Amino acid sequence: MEPGIKFALLLVFLVYVHRTACTHFRGGSFTYKPVNSSNHASMKVIIKFRMGWRRSYSRNTFCDQNTINSGSLIGINGYLRCRSGCSGSVGNLRFKCSDFSVQEDWTTGTNSFEYTFPVTSSRYYKVSYSGYNWIALVHTSGASWEIGMYVNLTKRSDTGRLNTSPVATMTPIVRLKYGCNHSIVIPVSDDDKDEVRCRWAKSNARECGGICGGYGLPNAYMFYRECRITYSATEYIGFYAVAAMIEDFASPTDSQPLSGIPLQFLVYVFNSNETCDERPEFTEYTRAEGSCIGIPPGGTYFDRIIVRAGGPSKRIVEVTTNSPQGFIKSPVAQYAPQEYYVNVTWTPISSEIETKLFCFTGLEDSGVTTEQRCVDLLVGVASPQFASLSPQGEVLPDTSQWTIAFDKQFVRPIRSSHIRIHRSDGTVVFSVDVAITAGVLYPVGSLGRTIQFTTSQTFTEKESYYLTMDHGVAKGVTYCGAESPAITDPYTMRIKIKDITPPVLTFIMPHLVLEVTFKLLGQQTKMLQLSAQCKLLLCSLVNHAIGRGLEAI
Repeated sequence: MEPGIKFALLLVFLVYVHRTACTHFRGGSFTYKPVNSSNHASMKVIIKFRMGWRRSYSRNTFCDQNTINSGSLIGINGYLRCRSGCSGSVGNLRFKCSDFSVQEDWTTGTNSFEYTFPVTSSRYYKVSYSGYNWIALVHTSGASWEIGMYVNLTKRSDTGRLNTSPVATMTPIVRLKYGCNHSIVIPVSDDDKDEVRCRWAKSNARECGGICGGYGLPNAYMFYRECRITYSATEYIGFYAVAAMIEDFASPTDSQPLSGIPLQFLVYVFNSNETCDERPEFTEYTRAEGSCIGIPPGGTYFDRIIVRAGGPSKRIVEVTTNSPQGFIKSPVAQYAPQEYYVNVTWTPISSEIETKLFCFTGLEDSGVTTEQRCVDLLVGVASPQFASLSPQGEVLPDTSQWTIAFDKQFVRPIRSSHIRIHRSDGTVVFSVDVAITAGVLYPVGSLGRTIQFTTSQTFTEKESYYLTMDHGVAKGVTYCGAESPAITDPYTMRIKIKDITPPVLTFIMPHLVLEVTFKLLGQQTKMLQLSAQCKLLLCSLVNHAIGRGLEAI
């Protein structure tokens, strides 16, 4: 073979290897907040970011639980750069790994740094990170990425403070069954309580690199106020990229955003033998979507995520997470027939009050996943805690008024949450959804600390019962509203029903009514009217009574 031909083939091979090996980007997001939002002259912000990479790409993108525990910096040595209102590099984008997936081959993590923007007349800036390549996509191979953020450091007219951007997150890969209609909810939050909306990134604003328009997720529709994407997966099998911008507005009627942050991730459309409705799901014991979980200063968050497989022959092989740095996640283990779980534990390093998004998804061995579920972790704020139940101990069978007290101010939840009463064998005899039942009385004003409710049934004498509460029966009043923890054990709120029925004596002696004076051994003498049918002699009656612990008078 001629040397020139050999060289050309070698060059083609090297280019091919480069384009194949460098398909390592898995999306990411940026967010910012002022170091001091009340100092209008300050130009210093904290920029936080999350980056996702192919886990097997190199040792710099590999992550396991040891990597998470060590807190070492990994990732591609890239830089966030100024594009408008400033110039040069803003900060390095190496990060501490927080999550990884063996099944889907990705690593993701977070980090933050401070940056002082130069003073300009507009105090409005754009920063972005760009490079090559995304994984090979259905509509393009070796697509570039550009992921940018808009920073606004003007004083807000409504709050008198500097703006803090919204926050959004998503697992690096969202799996969708081919041939089915899907809905993807983008989890967002905003510490300023602003209106948050989502839109597609724009190519003419350099917001999406090589995945803009038809090169991303064509024919998908964005419900911008709901931050929800609907998509009919009927085109091709393979990977698609999503580039969205998340913006905050001072009010629902405003049309000019205060700031804008990016969120980019992959969608994988795959063939499945299951119907569109068949999929694993979280059990009722797993935290609900949108829960606000308080973590007091110095406290540790512990939770259990339980996933029910889509059928008896299926099993859950992984629970993927998007979590703050430092989370500890146990291996998947079986919880019950067809149910699997992982335990998660996290101790925040700082007690500074802030909200962290935590998202998780269950992955079945069939390749089908649950929906992504996200909760807010409210660091530095304690949730309302159960204090007492009244009445307690031994209660009368016709007890109907109940009071549950908590240790701090709270309000009624807006999401379904139940109080239940169980018999000792676990059978539920009473259940009420406190969110929608007006007869459940909540405090009015800031001083009340109790919930009052009424039951109508008569309880069985000498039987034991216990009360349970779902997460969030009491909702805190600050930030996202930290929810009271669930109480599910049969001991914390246990009651015993008194025996109030008097003893009954039955005699087999017809047509005779007796007035008998007797005393129960060890108890006071009582006068009872006894009706009896008599066929026996009185002496036999006396002997019969004495034989059963009665003394005739």
